Amino acid sequence: MTNYNKIRERLRHLSENKACSTSEFAKKAGIEPSNMLKMLKGQQTITAKTLKKISEAYGISEEWLRTGKGKTENQFKDKNKMEIKIKKLRKDAVVPRKAHATDAGFDLTAVSRVFDCEGNVTYGTGLTFDIPEGYVGLIFPRSSICKKDLALSNAVGCVDSGYHGEVMAKFKPTLVVCDKGSQGRDGNDYLGTNQTDWETQFVTFHGRDERYPDIEEGALPFQPRLYEVGERIAQLIVMPIPQVEFVEVDDLGESERGTGGYGSTGK
Repeated sequence: MTNYNKIRERLRHLSENKACSTSEFAKKAGIEPSNMLKMLKGQQTITAKTLKKISEAYGISEEWLRTGKGKTENQFKDKNKMEIKIKKLRKDAVVPRKAHATDAGFDLTAVSRVFDCEGNVTYGTGLTFDIPEGYVGLIFPRSSICKKDLALSNAVGCVDSGYHGEVMAKFKPTLVVCDKGSQGRDGNDYLGTNQTDWETQFVTFHGRDERYPDIEEGALPFQPRLYEVGERIAQLIVMPIPQVEFVEVDDLGESERGTGGYGSTGK
């Protein structure tokens, strides 16, 4: 039985190895880019004719495209490409992927969402990573955050080498804020509560007098737009970190900027 999910994985792998976009990848093989995109999303059947076109365009074995076996099996193992071990803590966890081969970040997908006693919206990825020594995983917001009322709490997040716990992302609502942060610290922890209770206990609207004088005290004129479980909520970028040793000296020497700090260069 043909495993189309595996075929799609191999096609994505081939496209990434060639460092080209889905559109470029399709055009070289004489395939309509929109059809290729549908195939990769599982919305259109990958035919034998399609595999033959890709095989001829890229010099790839059709057997490898269909089954993953054959002499092409190890052809795309880039010696310069780092392999990072990951472990799924849940069956529904999603392996990070790039939207485009040339992207810097790997998208992280939420498989859980809880509202904690500090007013955070906490998303779990269900994944743990083994970041190699000498590297760090940095968690950045995605551009889609412009459509949400959230800010990554510790932007930028840092996944150190050696950390094997679940990778999570905590966000603060930006349109409404928590003014009852002291609650939940006396044993009444709201971690895992439902969204309605979280909003009732922690979310209040600030700036009422200045901007919305007609809104009564305690009213919630609007609620933050949040990511839902199953959506991509952040991106992971893996980067090398230099080995650093600080050396104390009496004089740092001269520089053009000197001690000029905030605002020293003007508007």
